[in-house]
Amino acid sequence: MIRVSTFKPEHFNNNGDQGNIEVLSFCLSAQGIEYVVTDQIEPADDFVLVGDASIAAMNHYESDLLELVPLLAKRLEAGKATLLVGRAYEFLAPHLGLDLQVGARRSEFLKVSSDLGDIMGYHNSEVVEPRFFVSGNFFGTTLFGPVLAKNPGLLVQILNSLGYQGELDQWQLEIPAEIATRTIFG
Repeated sequence: MIRVSTFKPEHFNNNGDQGNIEVLSFCLSAQGIEYVVTDQIEPADDFVLVGDASIAAMNHYESDLLELVPLLAKRLEAGKATLLVGRAYEFLAPHLGLDLQVGARRSEFLKVSSDLGDIMGYHNSEVVEPRFFVSGNFFGTTLFGPVLAKNPGLLVQILNSLGYQGELDQWQLEIPAEIATRTIFG
């Protein structure tokens, strides 16, 4: 059974980041894979999400986030399927030894080049680099929202990392490209 965990989903969903769990659940269900979604993060988890949160939520849960650092550091070292998004990524990155370069705040839709192809999403951050961090199957990004829904290559990578064939139907591959072409970057 696949164990999918998400940190404080009621507060770390600032920009629809819990949609990543819904997309992953949809794909696992479609393949008949047994899984459980939980808000209790444990070392044996197959996938962990820490979504974007408001400044108030970040302040309130700061000590809880710091308690996650040793577990997340092991996941990073092993390249285990993990997605850190938005402020959570910005907060946790330095504690995980990741160097973030900052500059003037930018608030816009972006495409960021990666080994998985272009990753698209909405960026509202002072982080200049890396806006999309990859180490094995451990990902951090300033591009928040349902990143997996908007980036089929990333979704397939995570599905494959869970030991299942990351195959998507043609419509699942076409919708993100159509959205990008018509409304975001066209």
